[in-house]
Amino acid sequence: MMNGIRLLRQVEKGTVGEVNKQCFGRATSTVSEEVIYTRHTVPFSLLTSVMDVTQGNEEQVLRIVSQHLPEVEGLAALRAQLEPRFTCALNWVTNYLPDDERTQICISFNTEAYAQFSELDRAGVQMLVEALDDSWNLNALTDLMYRIPQSCAWFTCGHCSQ
Repeated sequence: MMNGIRLLRQVEKGTVGEVNKQCFGRATSTVSEEVIYTRHTVPFSLLTSVMDVTQGNEEQVLRIVSQHLPEVEGLAALRAQLEPRFTCALNWVTNYLPDDERTQICISFNTEAYAQFSELDRAGVQMLVEALDDSWNLNALTDLMYRIPQSCAWFTCGHCSQ
């Protein structure tokens, strides 16, 4: 049996086999009506993470998620096609995500905390600041967030003293 996302795409394209088509039909309908399902699935973890970081800003969530679904044009269309997963993710972040796991966005720069950073941590923050403007989509930002710690680890393992 194939995963749900691949099955949904095959159903939409009309390339699904008869057995999988029947399985899909049984999974998305009851005797009396169709079950509501997300037309364009994205990982629930992506939706909840983006909702957390953007503090539920729907426009920003849709802008970021749209980078995973380039075939969908327009944020209003995307919002409709993400239902009911979108609302479930928003509900999870709003009502169930523990406070200690939420992303805390500071209103102003915390100079006291920054003063306690090591030189290496400050270098990492500087690398982030310098590269952030060029990394303003999800893939580039993800790459940047992984690249900075790797670069800092490289500096601490003695490569710079050569």
